[in-house]
Amino acid sequence: MSNLSKFKILTFIRYFAESLFFPFISLYLQSVGFKTSQIGMMIGLIPLAGLIVNPIYSHFCKSYKITKNTLLVMSLIEAGLVILLTLNNSFGYCLTLLILIAVISSSNFGLIDSLLTKVAIDNSRTFSSIRIFGSTAYMIGSFVALYIAKWITYNGLFYIAAGLFAITSFLYFICSSPMEEETKKESGSFKEVISNRLFILYLVFYVLLIGSMQIGDDFFALYITSKGAPDVYYSNTMLGFIFVEIVTMAILSKFSDKIPKMKLFFIGGGVLVLRLVLQAMPFMNVYALIASQLLRGITWAIALFVSSSFVLKILGDKNATRGIMLIMMIQQIYTSLFKFAGGYIIEMIGYANFYLIILIIVVIVYVYYFWFYFNNKQILNQKF
Repeated sequence: MSNLSKFKILTFIRYFAESLFFPFISLYLQSVGFKTSQIGMMIGLIPLAGLIVNPIYSHFCKSYKITKNTLLVMSLIEAGLVILLTLNNSFGYCLTLLILIAVISSSNFGLIDSLLTKVAIDNSRTFSSIRIFGSTAYMIGSFVALYIAKWITYNGLFYIAAGLFAITSFLYFICSSPMEEETKKESGSFKEVISNRLFILYLVFYVLLIGSMQIGDDFFALYITSKGAPDVYYSNTMLGFIFVEIVTMAILSKFSDKIPKMKLFFIGGGVLVLRLVLQAMPFMNVYALIASQLLRGITWAIALFVSSSFVLKILGDKNATRGIMLIMMIQQIYTSLFKFAGGYIIEMIGYANFYLIILIIVVIVYVYYFWFYFNNKQILNQKF
């Protein structure tokens, strides 16, 4: 079996495990009796805890081999922590375990994206051609997750996820590291990353746009259940928007040479604005809200298609991982603060007004991107 095939299988199993655990944390916490404000506090501290360790991962993951081995160890520890989370339902215990899980898993996406981007380049493929296996796994997992949870509870669902995280660790062991470029052997630095004006301008846009989308995602399950929807509706919603994501990524991959990639964010941002407009309307029923959430798949597919490759082209091999991790780090600050306050805001003004706040932020960011793109159009088109 080729190394590329191994990474595709690894990506599929990793994201299948993710789909059985992370999207259902808020519903699990609700099922064991926590209030919305407590849930908001706990999910808000998850990215904040990860913020502390991201610079550590970035410092040590100076080669693709080290990155792969780090992910191997992280996946194994993550499996154990997920099991421990289910053993006690006290606030302090759950908060502590979620923080520990965040310390281990918060950098996973950045490190995996960096690794898969290089694997794709080494095999003359696009990043999305590998990442689509993750999206497919997420869709399947989302479809079966709550049906499984009905039979064996959320605890059983999380045990399955833990087992798959352990399998992922083994798959990292049998996969070969991507080929190292000469530039990777040179000593890069965060100073070089933050002195790159184009990267910093992009970072501001990406963090606020995608971070705002993720904040809305984390409270969406509670939003529709507040309108009387059973938990299974959220599972079906995830199935829908991940299907849209897969279709969008397949289209983008097929026409990758003909698509002006940076212009795609005009579409992604516009779709997110439309989605939030619908979710900010207090009279929207459950079915209309679910339909609006399907648009999430378009925005996220575009982000996956563009972001990692763009960072790699702008910063080069020696600083690409640092750039991706810095984006994640700043995004974690933004999302953690918003999520931490989110539960209290919702309790005071309701879900619709909470999504209205997110909408206002996204509209401002969308306008900012017009300025960013048209003031750097020539450079962006040359690079990408």
